[in-house]
Amino acid sequence: MSFFFKLSFISFALANVCNTAVILNETLDVSIPFQEADEHTLLELGEKVNSPLLKLIGFALKNLKCNINGPCDIWSPWTRCSTVPKGTFGIRTRSRSCYQEQTISGCDNFGKTKHVENQNEVCEGFCPTNYNTTSTSLCLKTSTEKKKRHAAEKFCEEDGGHIINIDTQKRYEAASSVANISSIWVQGKRSQQAGPWQYIVGEDPESQPFFKWDEGDPENGVNDVYMRFYKSEFYDCVDSNYIVICEIRQ
Repeated sequence: MSFFFKLSFISFALANVCNTAVILNETLDVSIPFQEADEHTLLELGEKVNSPLLKLIGFALKNLKCNINGPCDIWSPWTRCSTVPKGTFGIRTRSRSCYQEQTISGCDNFGKTKHVENQNEVCEGFCPTNYNTTSTSLCLKTSTEKKKRHAAEKFCEEDGGHIINIDTQKRYEAASSVANISSIWVQGKRSQQAGPWQYIVGEDPESQPFFKWDEGDPENGVNDVYMRFYKSEFYDCVDSNYIVICEIRQ
């Protein structure tokens, strides 16, 4: 019997037993949660109420599940590429769980066991040659001269990057190596005085345990709409000239 024909038959049969199901619920103590409704409950109900049609539908569903050899979960997201520098190649992986029958002789235990399928594919690194790849796989570029905020943003965007957002410990450590000497621009921008901070990429760094405003900051001045980082502390500030660290994330 073809897959399409079986589905059509099951739909037809279910349509014809709808009224019967209502009568059964009114005359017998029958209650099946919808999460548990499957071929097994149909077969048991068919036996209980002596309904050949219910049993036939149960067997049809059971055979259909055997024929498709078990459902699989959706694929997980791809892992990060195993390489960072552009021009190098690595591997990325995703996986899913698939369920199948336990025995070769039949489908009585269908769905009780599972195996994990892995899929690999070749991927290319993303970090341009004029960026540095850190030991923690960050892709960073530091300006050699100080820049106004808009110029700093353009400097990063020309390679597809952005001003670094210090939202993880490894980014905090990487930025600190420069910010211990000179203030640097970091992501963090607001559209109005004392307004909420906005970030282009990543999470809110204020939620991280290492985040610390300088004493007296944020000052929330009229033009204090940017964020900078210096010697482990964050500041709100007006537009000025600072070093910028650019980042490209995978």
